[in-house]
Amino acid sequence: MLRYKNWIKNAETPDEKDFFILPYDEKKKRKGAFINLCFCFIFLLLQIAAGLINQSSSRTAWIFFPYISIFLPIAYFFAGAYTFVAIKPDTESEPNSISLSRKEWEKSLARCKHAGSALLVVSGINAILEIVYIVIHRNDGIAKDFLYLGILLCMAALCSLYGIFFDRNFSKPAGNSDE
Repeated sequence: MLRYKNWIKNAETPDEKDFFILPYDEKKKRKGAFINLCFCFIFLLLQIAAGLINQSSSRTAWIFFPYISIFLPIAYFFAGAYTFVAIKPDTESEPNSISLSRKEWEKSLARCKHAGSALLVVSGINAILEIVYIVIHRNDGIAKDFLYLGILLCMAALCSLYGIFFDRNFSKPAGNSDE
């Protein structure tokens, strides 16, 4: 649902008129922005819930530091989602579509896309490390560790769902992209 015009004419001197066209009206843009913010807050709530479990693995550095590092892509995701909400669309050039400059695209939707990918990778790494911890300490009451692992897997599944949402709503070309 995305068309770009004049993306890069010359790599050394980017054109300030580079822009993306989302084939949305204002109402659909607000809905997409609201869904982006919802994903962001769900990621944050899952991460906080994972921290409140107080499982035995949280006392080891190789579990704790990846847990803390997940907050960075969540903050980056929030920055992009908030920026997309704050963008005032220019619908004068093409009715029933929203034009985003390259700068607006990179500070809003591109941030959400990259942060979602980073969340998927970091939560996957954290889940693998948690599985290793469970295997090493299999005889030490690890019920809370399984709950923590479940939350990490939910986070990874939610990141995958966000990727599907993003591809369906923001990545497909809208019309001829060769213009």
